[in-house]
Amino acid sequence: MLKIVIVFFTLLFFLAGCSAKKNDLLFNDFGNKQDKFDKIQKTNKALIKQDGKTTGFITALYDNDTKYEKFLVGIYAEEDLKKLQFLLDGNNALRVEELQNNDNRLDKIPLKNRWSRYFELTFVKSDLNVIKLQIINGKFWNKEMIFSKVPNYLNSKDNNIF
Repeated sequence: MLKIVIVFFTLLFFLAGCSAKKNDLLFNDFGNKQDKFDKIQKTNKALIKQDGKTTGFITALYDNDTKYEKFLVGIYAEEDLKKLQFLLDGNNALRVEELQNNDNRLDKIPLKNRWSRYFELTFVKSDLNVIKLQIINGKFWNKEMIFSKVPNYLNSKDNNIF
């Protein structure tokens, strides 16, 4: 009888230890997914089309900084990206830095791939709640992406939101 009790408590001890570790993993995984979900909400995308055919795409993550307006932008395009220009509400970027694919800042981007070129953009802080990022590649294409600093229903002028 004593052997059965010892085996039972030993088995219970091991099972309790395993379940605690799995719960920690689940909570960590949930936290990572929640952070990625928040980042996806701040991400915008645009397709690059020429002659009715999609030739590339742009993803941009708005990083709400306290001193500046910052974006992490990924561009995949068939044509060369030699004459890129970045504007925020018509104003040029203060700083444009091209990132390498192994840069740890890219961990913030929920949608990334190894074929895109990535840039960190820094602009003067805007007082507007809705800002427009414009990306121009010479004469090839011009794309605009709209970002909201606050939930979209706060930008509505209609008092009857629901």
